[in-house]
Amino acid sequence: MPTVGLDISALDPGYKEHAFRGIGRYVKKLKEYFDSHRSELINIKYFDHTCFNAPRVVNSVVDALPAGKNTVKMQLLYPLQLNSRQLADMDYLHFPAHMDAPSWSSRRCIVTVLDLIPLVCKELYRKDRPDWRFKLARWLENRAIKSAELILAISHNTAKDVHRILGVPEERILVTHLGVDDVFFRVPAISKEVVLSKYHIPLNRDFLIYVGGIDQRKNMGFMLEVFRQVVHVYARERQAPPFLVLAGSIKKDRQYPNLCKKISECGCEELVIQAGYVPDGDLVALLKASTAFFFPSLYEGFGLPPLEAMAAGTVVISSNSSAMPEVLGDAALYFDPYDSDSAVRQILAVKDNHTLRESLIARGKDQAAKFTWERTGEATLKAYSSCFKEHQERAGNAAH
Repeated sequence: MPTVGLDISALDPGYKEHAFRGIGRYVKKLKEYFDSHRSELINIKYFDHTCFNAPRVVNSVVDALPAGKNTVKMQLLYPLQLNSRQLADMDYLHFPAHMDAPSWSSRRCIVTVLDLIPLVCKELYRKDRPDWRFKLARWLENRAIKSAELILAISHNTAKDVHRILGVPEERILVTHLGVDDVFFRVPAISKEVVLSKYHIPLNRDFLIYVGGIDQRKNMGFMLEVFRQVVHVYARERQAPPFLVLAGSIKKDRQYPNLCKKISECGCEELVIQAGYVPDGDLVALLKASTAFFFPSLYEGFGLPPLEAMAAGTVVISSNSSAMPEVLGDAALYFDPYDSDSAVRQILAVKDNHTLRESLIARGKDQAAKFTWERTGEATLKAYSSCFKEHQERAGNAAH
């Protein structure tokens, strides 16, 4: 029976902040599925970055480098460490985040591609770092993806990008959609009044909610401009202005100072509530209490937050870019993420239209129910089996 080693580094809160993002949830749910569904065809084991300890003298040399410490550790030391005795019985190593996979290795690897954001949106990211550094990082990531025996893509849109941009043959790419945690379908344990008070949101006031990061492709400047226009419409109609709630751990993000500047420039500081990290139990209650979930992202590999919002019974107003139509189906209101007027129209469309709201909420719950972590686990196990089967067939053909 072949053995696959799953990299669970993303569960470590100190590792690249993966644990607080979608990557951490993905790895957590895969591990939970594998632990509760023992396969008769594939043996699953786990490893993480803490399994390997480089000699002290090596660490001293690397730490003395003026720059590129992480790159040296990841791309020179790590591939060598993957040959350690701790991993000797693993036939394949699965890296569930392509940015964590080595660019070269003597081991057979399976890599999950979450997105190709720096390539699709390169003009947004290249200007923030030296050109040589951007190109080197992309070259290393692309090499890690291309050298994998099997690539798992979290959406058909991402799979198409991998084939179109990197030239990877379609037969080496399998789609394993992400899932929605059961907690988002449940009735919140915390009441609406309590959760609104906890996050300083006035009762009986409209509010838009956004959950996620604030890097460039999240289109935060656009979000604030749309919000400013919506506030003006409320004022014109002599209604109390709505709030914009930003949920997520964002204060350490390099884009945070820029976000604060944009909030100040839009003149809505007192209406923007930075909730910080919100645990799932509270988040479900906040989503359910909101007027709508607003998601203006320019590019997503999958787009889990709006799908979770649908599961919670929230109206979702999303950009029509990348994987969003694939994941959200006909259960969202869409807009062009470069056209603020279209976004404003969609927000106002659900503001007082009870029939439309109820229809979107019902369709949203049905759409979210199509994506479960059980299905993600099943699809991943099938992918492991197909990879091993193809390897055996190639070995058999070579023997003849």
